[in-house]
Amino acid sequence: MTIGNMLAEIERNGSMQLGIGADLSIPGIDQYETLDELSEAMGRFFGQLSARVFEKRSNKQEDLIRKINALIETRYDDSNLSLNAISEELKMSTYHVSRVYRQHTFTTIVDMINHVRIEKAKAILASTDDPVAEVAERTGFTNSSYFHRMFKKLTGVTPVEFRKAQGRSVQINS
Repeated sequence: MTIGNMLAEIERNGSMQLGIGADLSIPGIDQYETLDELSEAMGRFFGQLSARVFEKRSNKQEDLIRKINALIETRYDDSNLSLNAISEELKMSTYHVSRVYRQHTFTTIVDMINHVRIEKAKAILASTDDPVAEVAERTGFTNSSYFHRMFKKLTGVTPVEFRKAQGRSVQINS
């Protein structure tokens, strides 16, 4: 009875819909003749319950990762985009957002922001003759030297070398 009340309370509070009663039911004591049978039934029940909780948690975390990646993809050009800004927008702690993201993607949010920014910068460098400093600014970098450093770190070449390799002319207004 107590287990049923606890699980019903979890569902009532909206914390998690577990499907108790629908396709997952708590074994009743009167259905079993021996303690071993009841113990085995309770073990199966808690195994199923554990799997449900794990699945619900995984889905929530995968949704969070998708939301974070969407924010990064759409707001990469915002120089204020950061772990703090993302956490604030999602109304979650920076610790939680950072931990979940790293556990699921094996990278940090800051690294992903830089990766997306550099990929966008590569596309601009390959298709325009815009000055490197302007490309840096358009992709969310506030500091040209940091842009150069990140670009070289992630691609192995400088922005100017990358552009030359793409067959684009180079403007020296950086």
